[in-house]
Amino acid sequence: MINELKFKLLFGLLIFRATISYAQNIDTASFNQKTELVKWFCAYDEVSETVDRYVGRKVGTQEYIEFKKHKRFYYIDSTDKCHFILGDIENNRFKLFKHYLALESYVVKETDEAIDTVLAKSMILALTEADKLTSKHIGVDSIKFNQYATKNRGNNSIDVFFLPASVRENDHKYYTCHFHYLFDSTGNLLREEFFYKKSHDIYCQMKRSDAFKLAYIELEQPTLGVIYSIWEKRAWYYDFEVYTKNNVTVLRKHKNSPHYFWEHMNIKDYEKEQRKKLKRRKRRKRQRERFEKRIE
Repeated sequence: MINELKFKLLFGLLIFRATISYAQNIDTASFNQKTELVKWFCAYDEVSETVDRYVGRKVGTQEYIEFKKHKRFYYIDSTDKCHFILGDIENNRFKLFKHYLALESYVVKETDEAIDTVLAKSMILALTEADKLTSKHIGVDSIKFNQYATKNRGNNSIDVFFLPASVRENDHKYYTCHFHYLFDSTGNLLREEFFYKKSHDIYCQMKRSDAFKLAYIELEQPTLGVIYSIWEKRAWYYDFEVYTKNNVTVLRKHKNSPHYFWEHMNIKDYEKEQRKKLKRRKRRKRQRERFEKRIE
C-alpha cells in the first residue's frame, strides 16, 4: 500500500520496537501493519512541518494563511528527491500554488523544477474528494485533520488517510478517529474505511504521570486512529492502556532507552500483573519508611 515508507529515514530514525503479545484474538500482523503506517504518517508530518516552518519564516501572516489553504502532498522521484507540492483543482485542471524540495537535515528550498502534473492532479483530486466525504461523516463537529496521500504503483490508485491533527499539550480534548479512502486516478471512490464514534472521540486530559486509559470494548484490537493518537502523545503520559474486547494493549518505553514497545495482554492477566506491581510498590514504600525511621 505504502511505497514510500523508506522516506522515514530522511529526517531520522523512528523509534518503534517489537510488539509483544500474550493476548487472545490479537492479529499481530494487522497490528504491526498499522504501526508501519504510523511510521509513515510521522515521516509525512515531519516533511509537512519542516516546510511550514520554512514558509513561516519567509512570508507575512496573510501570505502564510493563504499558503495553509491549499491541498498538499509529497512524492519521491526516481532520483530519491522529495517534492512537496501545494495546489488546487480549477476547471478540472491542476493549478500549482507552490513547489518545494525537502532535503536532508531539515533543509527546504522553493523550486521551479517541472513536476509530474498527472500525478499532482490525481493526488489533489483524491484529497479534495476525501475532504468532502469526511465532512459528511463528522457533520458539524470541528476536527482538524492531518491529511496523507500516496500513489500505489501498478494500478495508479491513491490511498488517502485523514488522522486527527496533534493538539497542544494543554488542550482538554483530542480525537482518535480515522478515515481511509481508496480512489482511482480520476478521483472516483473505490473503497472507504473509517472509525468515528463521537462518544469515543473526546477525552479529557489527565496528569502527565498518569496511565492514559481508553476503552473500545466492542473491538478486537486498537484501530489505526488510536495507535496514531497514542504515538503522537507518547511523551505526555507514563503509560497508555487501550482496553478492547478481551485484551489490553499498552505502549511502554524501554528503561534507559529511547525505544518504545507495544504489549498485548489478556485483561485478567494484565490486571493481575498490575495488582502484583501495586503490592511491590507498597512493600518497597513500607521498607523505605522503616529504614528512614531507623536512621533518625
